[in-house]
Amino acid sequence: MTHYPPILTYSISYTLFFALLWIARRRNGLRLFDGNGPVGNKSMLIVLHVGGIILFSIVPLLVSGRRWFEAVVGIRSLSGPDVFTVAALVIVAIVVAPRIADKNHRRLFRGYSVNDDFGIQFIINYFFLRIFFLVAYEAWFRGCLINSCIAYGNVPLAIVINIVLYAALHLVNGRSEVVACLPFGLLLCTFSIWMNAAWPAILIHTVFTLSYEIHLVKKYNHPSTSFV
Repeated sequence: MTHYPPILTYSISYTLFFALLWIARRRNGLRLFDGNGPVGNKSMLIVLHVGGIILFSIVPLLVSGRRWFEAVVGIRSLSGPDVFTVAALVIVAIVVAPRIADKNHRRLFRGYSVNDDFGIQFIINYFFLRIFFLVAYEAWFRGCLINSCIAYGNVPLAIVINIVLYAALHLVNGRSEVVACLPFGLLLCTFSIWMNAAWPAILIHTVFTLSYEIHLVKKYNHPSTSFV
């Protein structure tokens, strides 16, 4: 089993990001859209993503070096079923995410009109950082962390720890999102262990999130746009 950075490194990264999430929540910079409408503190939202990138990729990368990349890309060749299964899930994410956004937009927007300050430059900056953040986030959870937990224990225990820590980060968003994390986290853990790499989780999570949030931005600027 490949040796990964010590648990202390993960504990520090996780704890600092957990604290950063709650700071962002208090300062209305947690999400692009939430139950209060569009993000009120865009600078805090950017800081949150930059902080996540540093804590979930740069810190582990400095500690583990090449092993971080091995945790992401894996060390075994892909089979036909591997590629087909991941591709199918990506297609499902592209189709399902906008429909979920359509169902949620009224609750999230609550009658907000177009925000003139929600400019194109901010959107570009946000999604640029969002992609890097999701890559770092999943590489940490479904790459380095889960491999270390397997090395110290076993696969079932590693999955439980991974999902619990993953769900705990979503406490800031409410109970319903925590519940949704359980099956989604299990899916991502399963594929990462199956392929011994984090890239399937990175791809699925990134595609789903971008499909969802881009559609919400479209709905915010053009409320008549709908998939359902």
